[in-house]
Amino acid sequence: MLPPHYPYTFLTRQSTGDVPVLIYHFRSSRTKKWYIVRVEEYPNKFFGIKFYLKDDRLNPHKYNRLTGLNEPRPIINTCIAILMELAEQYPGSSFGFIGANLIGESEKETKRFRVYRRILTTYFSEEHYLHYQIIEKSAYALVCKYVVEKNPDIIREISTYFSDNYTNFD
Repeated sequence: MLPPHYPYTFLTRQSTGDVPVLIYHFRSSRTKKWYIVRVEEYPNKFFGIKFYLKDDRLNPHKYNRLTGLNEPRPIINTCIAILMELAEQYPGSSFGFIGANLIGESEKETKRFRVYRRILTTYFSEEHYLHYQIIEKSAYALVCKYVVEKNPDIIREISTYFSDNYTNFD
């Protein structure tokens, strides 16, 4: 079941670097602000998700600041709806994110990480997904259990290419 979320639109697929990126956007019906969602597409149907307020697109700290708009749940729910759509399109897919640290906050178990983790456990059942965490980096992966059964090394593989390619992981 999809969480209540804002309507979103797939815009494009960018393949300019090593990691293809799916770009989505949506508009908050409450604040009328636009958000950009970037879904990085890694091998083995692993998708890393990031989002930011469109007004901050040129800000080098766009992932590290709070908007002050006080609507995190519908924003996060919209990102979850995108992930759920990808899970339907790509059976066996897995997902990950980094809970970016606020400016001045440690990278270890950030505020965002704790919030995202709590919400994701609601929508991605442990019956179907292994919830893998790297607390020191506030990294979280939802790995399809079916894929783990077929390839026991998948978590190590995902961790390696995620850390090698995900912006701001190091």
